[in-house]
Amino acid sequence: WNERFYFSKPGKVIIKKTDSSTNAITITPAGGELIDGASTLLEKSQYGSSSLVSMGAGWSIYAEFGIDVKTPLPKFFMDGMLISNGTDTANDINFHSGKCRDNADSDNIELTTTWTKKMDESWVAGNNAGGRPTGVNYVVDTWYHCFVIAKPDGTTDAGFDTSVTATNLLADATGYTLYRRVGSIRTVATPAIVSLLQFIAREIGGFVREFRWIESNAIDLNQNVNAATPPTPLNLLYVPAGVVTQAIIFAQSVFVSATAQFFLCEPGVGDVDGNFRIYGSNTGQWYIMTNGASPAVVHYGSHQIAAGGHNTVTVWTTGWQDFVRLPS
Repeated sequence: WNERFYFSKPGKVIIKKTDSSTNAITITPAGGELIDGASTLLEKSQYGSSSLVSMGAGWSIYAEFGIDVKTPLPKFFMDGMLISNGTDTANDINFHSGKCRDNADSDNIELTTTWTKKMDESWVAGNNAGGRPTGVNYVVDTWYHCFVIAKPDGTTDAGFDTSVTATNLLADATGYTLYRRVGSIRTVATPAIVSLLQFIAREIGGFVREFRWIESNAIDLNQNVNAATPPTPLNLLYVPAGVVTQAIIFAQSVFVSATAQFFLCEPGVGDVDGNFRIYGSNTGQWYIMTNGASPAVVHYGSHQIAAGGHNTVTVWTTGWQDFVRLPS
């Protein structure tokens, strides 16, 4: 039992895990009986306890203590698990310690220490090992999602995938069925090889985290607007593709006509009073929700441009807020 123990009284059994190892206790009733409909129950965390009451033909969970598969963290919960560029900034990502619910809200996942995974090597279990699925190429100008993954027994690892549901990663990581996206990273050529862009991540609260690019990237829009323009899609290449985020956009509008007005808005919202808008000659930072497309999209436009006047508009992305939450 390795410092695990149980005690009982008629009709009731209490099982407690006291050691700090990653080894889980598998509780299996005799005779094929079930525990609340399940054939087994896992105790994975130190000091986690399960109290089982005999129902005559099977068992029912009476009470538990600690954090384990049957004591879920709150829905969407994530604490810690931030990512950062590794020592090899061109290829490695650090996954920091923390806890979260998995994507299906069926189990808890926990990293007890920082793990480093390598984008330029095929996925292998363990710290300081490859993290990219064999079927996914490492190429420039591409978004890769970062995942913590786990087995039902509590074994935890991490890796990358172009799939937002970790399809390719889980195909390589045999036995790992649980996953949660904790962020996304992007590649560029510097100058002629694949390299990860450097960023800074911080928690905003709950499952929301903010990512900021360390250096300025390509401008998303730089043009003269010389006529009234309805809401027009604007692709943001430096906001994660395929997931809904809140883009952090820096915009500048320099007018010739005093009546020139330029606006930025969420897709589908349209140009309405009170929306995000730059009036005349101005600069500023805006937080605008993207639509989860690939690439991410917001809308821009202009109105009330006087004859012969124009707006010189420049827009670029400085970062984004990521909700890393389960799909609704």
